[in-house]
Amino acid sequence: MPVGDRPRLPHLPAVDGLRALAVAAVFAYHADVRWAPGGFLGVDVFFVVSGFLITALLLAEWRRDEWLDVVQFWKRRALRLLPALVVLLLAVWVIVPFRAPDQAGRLRGDVRAALAYVSNWRLIFQHQSYFEATGRPPLLQHLWSLAVEEQFYLVWPLLLWMGLGICRTARKLVWPIVVAAVASAGLMAYLYAPGTDPSRVYYGTDTRAAAILMGAALACLWKPATLKVAPRRAGRLLLGTAGLAAFAGLGWCVGNLNQFSEQLYRGGFLAVAALATVLVAVLAHPSTPLISRVLAARPLVWLGKRSYGIYLFYWPVIMLTRAYYDVPVSGNALLALRAAITVSLAAASYHLVESPVRNGALGRLWADLRRRGPFAPPARAWVAVRAAVLGMALATVGVTLVVARPAPSPPSVLVVNAAEAASPAPTLTTATTLVAKATTTTTPSALAVATPPGVAPLPTTPDPPSTTSSTVPLPVPALPPPATSLPQWHVSGLGDSVLLEAKAELERRLPDASIDAEVARQFKELLAVAKGLRDSGRLGQEVILQLGNNGPVTASQFDEIMDVLRGAQRVVVVNVKVPRPWEGPNNAMMAEGVTRWPNAVLVDWHKQGAARPQLFGDDGTHMVPSGVSVFVELILSSL
Repeated sequence: MPVGDRPRLPHLPAVDGLRALAVAAVFAYHADVRWAPGGFLGVDVFFVVSGFLITALLLAEWRRDEWLDVVQFWKRRALRLLPALVVLLLAVWVIVPFRAPDQAGRLRGDVRAALAYVSNWRLIFQHQSYFEATGRPPLLQHLWSLAVEEQFYLVWPLLLWMGLGICRTARKLVWPIVVAAVASAGLMAYLYAPGTDPSRVYYGTDTRAAAILMGAALACLWKPATLKVAPRRAGRLLLGTAGLAAFAGLGWCVGNLNQFSEQLYRGGFLAVAALATVLVAVLAHPSTPLISRVLAARPLVWLGKRSYGIYLFYWPVIMLTRAYYDVPVSGNALLALRAAITVSLAAASYHLVESPVRNGALGRLWADLRRRGPFAPPARAWVAVRAAVLGMALATVGVTLVVARPAPSPPSVLVVNAAEAASPAPTLTTATTLVAKATTTTTPSALAVATPPGVAPLPTTPDPPSTTSSTVPLPVPALPPPATSLPQWHVSGLGDSVLLEAKAELERRLPDASIDAEVARQFKELLAVAKGLRDSGRLGQEVILQLGNNGPVTASQFDEIMDVLRGAQRVVVVNVKVPRPWEGPNNAMMAEGVTRWPNAVLVDWHKQGAARPQLFGDDGTHMVPSGVSVFVELILSSL
């Protein structure tokens, strides 16, 4: 059967406006704007819009030809998405050696995953948290959502074609698609473990398919090309009310939920997708002039058309403009700078790359090359294009020589302390002789430790004097057999990466202390460690408890862990200095919680840190060496 030209949908400017608001919410969330703790939900709005528009295009082709040209569909998606993505990858490849050498070691793997659209699974297998990170997260981490969409584009046309071949009409597919969406949300709820990092269920294609499927179900029910103005006022009023309610509901979610809200993973993401689906249905209908007119405002439509580029560039821009570390500004000035850079890059991408490719520039260039030959003088229209392509190719080759063998980046304070913390303690072995050494001291050598820019150098300790020795065997009495019971520490420390930074110094100052701390530790894991120490009899007489950096902690959770620690004479509770939405609630909870437990005392690390920002590194949470010293002194003063 002959297949006609590429199917098209009527332009929906209000949907472009919705895209603009969605990408603005995502940007605000990652720029740490306090009024948008749920801004990451903008990605779910994108998923719904994509599922709706892509399925609507496929159905339009099916209704016209009773056929789906899947290969042509994949080609169109590649031409729409790949050019701007390649520009981003080239830009990151060029910038990393000069502005983010700490990323060089993983860049090639991230680029390959991005081009294959499997970034989300790479992040899952690497256990890379989306919500808690030390130092600079991967510059291509945000491409996880594009990977989810592209995996959908790869599989969905085939499944839809099969479903249409069986059911013959799209309406009969609505309920099977909705059931699949509910199943995806159910899998998220099943895999989600409260009190742990939810990144696995957040990244996974299997657990995030619900929003895209909801948009697809809407397309099977709602045909944009055939929708007519409702003849009755009641119908228009119903549509308008539903649209305003859905819009308000999404706004409430962005302003009140956060990434650790348990209800999101227990069906909340599906509810957000349902709200977005209702809103898209209303915006696609010509009978809702009020809300459509608002979202179809020219500035919003302009941003919405460039939302793909904005999403591509916003994350690297934010990661390369960290306050006081990469740039000497912060607050609203930094927010404006990041927004200006991101929108400028997206606009350039839209006008110089995306629009020309979408309008057939690559095909015309190929035809020109075939007609004139590759070495013939190019037409004037293609001189700049060829020069730009050649320039990017030369720059890429040159930078590849740098990135291919990256110099090791200087260790951060956290990495150094974590390595020290992981070093095994020396063990006592049975000996039959002691060796007395007559020593001659030589000049000690200095230990040089590289430190990152903007971080004070780590304190160094002179090497022990090297010696030459003569040995004299001395008799020694037999050693008693080793004790079978585990040692009872005087001080136990429980915490995450912040306490891990102070582990070496605390254990140096407190030889009878044992600090158990790990990066990205969540409450559930911390509680398990506390129970293990209590049950094995290794819990110290005094306990340092540092929690609340990696997500919200409720009063009931605080009481749960304090109940485990009730046998300690004193529990020193350290509150948090972390620029995240849960900082204030967690600190207020701990301040109130210690009043309920007679053995608890609060160390107000937030107050000290807020007054002395120079104690922190680039993320405002982890400390430079001087910060570690202050942190340790505060804890010691409370023991």
